[in-house]
Amino acid sequence: MKRTCRALFLMVLGLTVANCSSQQTPPVAPTSSTATAQGVSAPATQVTSLGGLSDPDARLFAVTSADTPAGAENPCVFDPATGQFVCPDRTRDGITFTLRFTLHDASGKVQSARDRNTAAIGTETTAEGTITRENGNTATVSRRGTMMTTGLGPDAKTHTLNGSEQGTIATTITGKDGAKFTTNTTIEDTTRNLVVPVRPADRGAAYPLSGVRVHTAVTKGPGDRGTLTVRRQETFDGTNIVKVELTVNGVTQSCTFDLATKTSTCKRD
Repeated sequence: MKRTCRALFLMVLGLTVANCSSQQTPPVAPTSSTATAQGVSAPATQVTSLGGLSDPDARLFAVTSADTPAGAENPCVFDPATGQFVCPDRTRDGITFTLRFTLHDASGKVQSARDRNTAAIGTETTAEGTITRENGNTATVSRRGTMMTTGLGPDAKTHTLNGSEQGTIATTITGKDGAKFTTNTTIEDTTRNLVVPVRPADRGAAYPLSGVRVHTAVTKGPGDRGTLTVRRQETFDGTNIVKVELTVNGVTQSCTFDLATKTSTCKRD
C-alpha cells in the first residue's frame, strides 16, 4: 500500500512542480505511471522575467517522466471519508501546490489502492502564492484545475484526458524610473477528449492521436493601457503538426505548431 501510494505521488507531482520548465515541451504519451498530457503553447501572452506559473501560457497539467524523488518520504495518504488520496503540500519559488487524486475501477467504484483493475484517475490540484525576484518584480498566482484520465490498465494502448483549469495572475513590474506597473490576467484552459498513445518502449515520440485543447488568457494592463484577449485552440491528429486557431482581440488566424521542431507559423503582432 505504501509503495503504491508513493508511486502515485511521484506520478501526480509531475503535474505541478515539474511544469516550471518551458511551456513548449512537446507532448508525449503517458505510461502507466504518468497519467496526464501537455498541449503545445504559443509564445507567451505576457512574458515576464518571473517564469514558471506566472506565465499565463504555462499549463498546470503536463506530461513528465515523474522521476523526481520528492515525496518518497511523505507518500500520499488515502482518506476513506472522501475516497481521495491526499498528498503533502509542496512549496517552490513561493508557490504552494496541493494535490488530491481518486482512483476508479471500470465501473466507477473508488479504489483505496491502485491495481490492474484501475481504469481511471481523477486529479485535483491548486497553485497559490507569490513569486518574488531580487529586482522587486512579483507575481501572485492563484490557479486550480482538474483532470480525469481514463483508459488505464495493463493492456491499455491509449489514455483519454478531459479536464479544465482556471486561475488569475497579478504581475507587478518595476520600471527603470522606479514606478510599478501591475497587470492582471485571468486564464481558462480546457482539455477535451485528448487521446494519447502509451509511450513506446524505445521512448520515441508519441503524439496525441486526437482531441482539442483550448486556452484563453485575458490580460488587463495598468491604467488605460487596455485589455489583451488571446484564445488558442489546438487540434491534434496523431502527427507532429498541431492545427491552431489563434484569436487575438477578435482577430482570428489559422496556423500550426510543430511538436518535433517546436516552431510555429502563428503570427503575434
